[in-house]
Amino acid sequence: MLFEALNFIVQQLDGYLLRLDRPTYRPFLGNIALQDGQNGTDEQDVDDKLVVSLISIEEEKTLKNETSYRRVGREVVKQNPPIFLNLHVLFSSNIADYQEALRALSLVIQFFQLRTTFSAEQHAALRTAGIEKLNFEIVDLSFEQTYNLWGVLGSKLVPNILYKVRVVAIQGAPVQEAGMVSEIVVTDKSIIQE
Repeated sequence: MLFEALNFIVQQLDGYLLRLDRPTYRPFLGNIALQDGQNGTDEQDVDDKLVVSLISIEEEKTLKNETSYRRVGREVVKQNPPIFLNLHVLFSSNIADYQEALRALSLVIQFFQLRTTFSAEQHAALRTAGIEKLNFEIVDLSFEQTYNLWGVLGSKLVPNILYKVRVVAIQGAPVQEAGMVSEIVVTDKSIIQE
């Protein structure tokens, strides 16, 4: 589910940049901490790219109150409720030419200003992946938080923006049959109080 959500984001952004005839720096799903060829392979090289990285995952607690039992027609089934996640996704313009880096990041911001929500009703790729909806909002980081983030990544600061992507549901629990209460027997016994 995580890969599908992030890959969908990259594909949508890439399509937008191609429609604007800006194919120079196409978005790339990768780990920004590997800038400057730190991993030693060209396959994951993030230099001179618009890099999309998953920074953190948090559980959406407000959607946690679902029950394990539900009614399907005349049957009752048991299935653990899905886990709803928020993803913090960092868009880093890791491009050597600083002016081009700023232009590329501006296009990312413009894209998400135009489209803050993607739903399965509009996009077959989300429906296929079992993702109902993705909502995007900018996460404002203080200077200290930005410094800490890039310090943890062990990378040089490049033009970037962090978005919170709500809500990715993870459901892997099987559906199990559960018996339905069809009869209640009450025995009537007098209680004698002394």
